[in-house]
Amino acid sequence: MATKLTATEEKKQASTLGGSSLTANLSGALKSFTAAKKAFQSPANKYDTSTYDNAMAAYEQKAKSDMETSKQETNAQYDSQAKQAYISKMQNQRQLQNSLAQQGIRGGASETSQLKQQSNYENTRNTIASNRQSALRDIEKETNDNIFNYNQEQNAAKQAYIQQREAEDRQIAEQKRQEQVQIAEQKRQEAAQVKEAKRQEAVQAKQTAKTNKVQEYVATIGRYNTVKKANAAIKAIQKLKKSNPKKYAQEKWKIKYIQAQKAEVQNSKKK
Repeated sequence: MATKLTATEEKKQASTLGGSSLTANLSGALKSFTAAKKAFQSPANKYDTSTYDNAMAAYEQKAKSDMETSKQETNAQYDSQAKQAYISKMQNQRQLQNSLAQQGIRGGASETSQLKQQSNYENTRNTIASNRQSALRDIEKETNDNIFNYNQEQNAAKQAYIQQREAEDRQIAEQKRQEQVQIAEQKRQEAAQVKEAKRQEAVQAKQTAKTNKVQEYVATIGRYNTVKKANAAIKAIQKLKKSNPKKYAQEKWKIKYIQAQKAEVQNSKKK
């Protein structure tokens, strides 16, 4: 006895089946898209080779049309031969009967003579049929060979065209790569020049600041107008060597100017 599904169960089952169908459809569509994308990106589809493809299709169509015409002409030729063989058979039978009648032989040709004529006719007809089939096969083979050879030539030409285009693309890509390398190198050099210019500006600014600082200090060096003041100033800077080495490194350059001022004071007293 079949179990009756509730309305909720029926909706759930329908939803499950619908989801499975949708998943299958999406999966199939994705596979088709991937295959189409690969086909489109292949070298044969990357470049327009329709000239070669159209030429092969047109040649094959023309060759097969000519083949059918040749077959019709060949069949007509062998139909004519078969008809002529039948006419010859009937003429030979008539001639045989006339010959027997002239000889006074009544009752028609003997069975052996009739069988011989029929056998000759059958052999001729079989030969015509065999020659017909052979001729038709030759026509088909020649046509197929011509199509194959033509397609080989066109495919080789198409492949050469694709290789040429690929070589051109590689050359263009290489040119672009070299241009990018040159642009990058030019930018690197420009950046290096800017950096060096800024460094030199900084060095010059530092040197200018140092010069200005010295000049400003020298302009005030006259305050050490006694040897005692000069010695006190020198001693104060030298104390920094132990108490504050960093500041001492910044101030020790003043010592030579103070010493020069001290010497000048001493010389003025001697005068």
